[in-house]
Amino acid sequence: SRYTDINDVPVYAIGREIRYLPGFAPGGTNVNFIDIRDGKLRIRTYERGVEDETLACGTGSAAAALVSFYRKEIMPPASLITYGGDELIVDFKFEDKTIKGLSLNGPVKTTFTGEFLLNKYL
Repeated sequence: SRYTDINDVPVYAIGREIRYLPGFAPGGTNVNFIDIRDGKLRIRTYERGVEDETLACGTGSAAAALVSFYRKEIMPPASLITYGGDELIVDFKFEDKTIKGLSLNGPVKTTFTGEFLLNKYL
């Protein structure tokens, strides 16, 4: 890669381009960028629907851990650092050439609350 630090990757530009490649039709795909340093995966995600980079993506984190495992770069449990700075743990067993018991653990935070009054629309 021409980028030496995952923080330098232009996630929006490259992610948007890959997200719409014809092979991912009709709905497109999320695009994850990962870097492994000091036994931890660092991950950044361009997320479809949001159409921009997000602070974290659970599905992308699980996929990144599995790809890194298959490439023999990490062993479970895998520690991931998201773009938002949180640490996620992806754990699983590999038995009989099958992934079993995959779990994702990390902090839970309320990032938004709101109120919607139905009586205005009834």
